[in-house]
Amino acid sequence: MKNITSLLLAILVCNLPGLVLAENPAGENPAVINKVRFYPAPGHEQDMVGGKLLGSSISKTEGFELLGEIKDKPTAGQWTELTFPNTKAYRWLKYEAPQGSHGSITKLEFYSGDRKLKGQGFGSFPCFWRRVLDEKPIIPNDAWFRSESADGVYIGVDLGDAATSPKPGISPGSGEFKDPIVVTLTSKVPGAVIRYTTDGTKPTRDNGQVYSEPIHIAKTTTICAALFEEGKAPTPPIDATYIIGKATDQYTFHLGNSLLGASGFYPRQVSTAGYRNFRQCYALGACITKALWNAAMEKIGDPADKERWTDLYTTRFGPIVNYQLADIQNCRDWWDKNWPQITRIDDFTLTAWDYDIPEEADYENRFLNLILQKSPNVQPWIYVAYTFRQRQRPPDLGKVPSAQMKTIWPAATWEESMAATILYGEDLKRKVNETYKGAKPIRIIPGGLAMGWIHHMIENGEVPGVAKGDFYPWLFEDDIHVNWEGGYLISCVWYAAFHGESPEGKYLPILTDLTPKQAQIMQRLAWDVVKNYPASGYYEAGTTPCAKPEISAVTDPIKETAPVTLSSATSGVWFRYTLDGTPPTRTNGYVYCGVISVRPGMTVKAIAYKSGMADSSISVKTYPGTLTPPSSP
Repeated sequence: MKNITSLLLAILVCNLPGLVLAENPAGENPAVINKVRFYPAPGHEQDMVGGKLLGSSISKTEGFELLGEIKDKPTAGQWTELTFPNTKAYRWLKYEAPQGSHGSITKLEFYSGDRKLKGQGFGSFPCFWRRVLDEKPIIPNDAWFRSESADGVYIGVDLGDAATSPKPGISPGSGEFKDPIVVTLTSKVPGAVIRYTTDGTKPTRDNGQVYSEPIHIAKTTTICAALFEEGKAPTPPIDATYIIGKATDQYTFHLGNSLLGASGFYPRQVSTAGYRNFRQCYALGACITKALWNAAMEKIGDPADKERWTDLYTTRFGPIVNYQLADIQNCRDWWDKNWPQITRIDDFTLTAWDYDIPEEADYENRFLNLILQKSPNVQPWIYVAYTFRQRQRPPDLGKVPSAQMKTIWPAATWEESMAATILYGEDLKRKVNETYKGAKPIRIIPGGLAMGWIHHMIENGEVPGVAKGDFYPWLFEDDIHVNWEGGYLISCVWYAAFHGESPEGKYLPILTDLTPKQAQIMQRLAWDVVKNYPASGYYEAGTTPCAKPEISAVTDPIKETAPVTLSSATSGVWFRYTLDGTPPTRTNGYVYCGVISVRPGMTVKAIAYKSGMADSSISVKTYPGTLTPPSSP
């Protein structure tokens, strides 16, 4: 998996150890693996018997060949070595755990001779494989890796350059150019083929143009290139962005928690659209806004502070991550060093996360007042992301009262969780606006809506190359943090919101493994979400009304819940709906993400809307049975 380095603690401290290459029997390629060392999980030594070591020169998902197998039970509490004869270099190496074992393991190392082979890690989902590959000391009886999935668990590394031919050269490199230029790709390997793309996707043996002559660049273009040699793994791609004309500068400041990791994708990728992003991020994993404010403004260091900070954290979120006083001090150090040097902020983002609307609004306004002193014309945003995979946050459970409806229902599906998350963000914005004094209205970045719809599309087979049920393996690296593919979707929404235009053909998916079609789907979805979501600021009212929503029926008696859908004769419409009799509008009620779970006796009211058109009239459907209201939030 790929990752980003920044202040964020939950996903950001993920750099895998550097690659030190080893001697090998043939003395030709230092990436030839012939040994692994592993440390079994306490009490689960038997679970490693039957584990396999595999190598591939095709990809991290295909073409794996067996190198060795663990046939004997390893000794508890110590390292075990497995050696095997091998003279072939593989770019992708992995340990495949036995079926039924849950992948139980503490540490894993790959070797060529006596030198450790290291590279970019990857693993099955859900799989906290990073701690298995890192170099942190083993602490007896400390946490060790065990996937919740019993079968199909694997952990591996991509050796990258070390296991391939030299990368192609590219001249000139990235930069700004006043006039059109000519770009040349070169190879040090006779007979090898260079393939390149200009849509931001990685070239493969089947994707991209074969390079045969210099490339003429007359407009802002990104070139991704890789070298392919018969019998060897392709090189990792190189990329260069050529901005013809002058880049547009954008200064952004981001406040929140580890969900802001997705914003870390933004600076490099937005350069493909001709922008230079100067990003500052003040954040701490799982942190609430009040804690960030206190870390920046209060004295830290008294022994009593540790208990106070821990209480602040565990009261709200439970013991998910243990704050250390040093973590808070790191926040304070960052603030003291960086805040005085910040002189310009064009876009400022807050993260909707705390689930205490009055308190969160109070502290967000405190930060807004500080920002406005430096940048009075700043555009403020509330970033509304998504929930944990387990969907047990307060909005998921219907535990946060809303000013939009009298009755809030627990979300029965991922799509409805995204609707509830957006609802929370809107109610937070309303509260912040009670005292906000800025020149520009606060807008919302609706990342959760994109996540709701991409999930619905995957489950309905509408994303090529992604199977039903693969929403999380495709887009996430754990229960909450997106990988590069998921991060690209979120950052497409950021791009559409910041710039008021579609990312399609402009904001390119460099550094991801997306196919051209998958990237295009994400680009179009992001713009569809932003332009049709009034709180993002680009919605245009029209005069021709949308066709009235059609609410599907339920054929069988409803037991607990039953799925119903909304449709309209007007293509491309969006819907808002309520479940408690409140009249919906395009700015009031749940935003529809593909499915509604109705209860016996429930009445659904829905309205259709679309940027450039007038709203439809309201449709109403009541389902048979006796409605039992949920407990009060």
